[in-house]
Amino acid sequence: MSLASDEQSFGDELARLLNKYAKEGESNTPDFVLAEYIRKQLEAWNVAIRIREKWYGRSPTYDQEAEKQVVADDSV
Repeated sequence: MSLASDEQSFGDELARLLNKYAKEGESNTPDFVLAEYIRKQLEAWNVAIRIREKWYGRSPTYDQEAEKQVVADDSV
């Protein structure tokens, strides 16, 4: 699955979830618009994290092994 189709699938699923729980109702915003807003906010957050890591002089890359260790430690 390509990154573009993965993002589209995520957006579609998010829109369905928002619709299922009527979370778009209070703002009277179509679910797909709200889903796109949330998806873009996640993208912005990831950019901010990379900027923060660069500022601290750390590698901005995602460390899957470190994440696995955190998950393993939390499951105890």
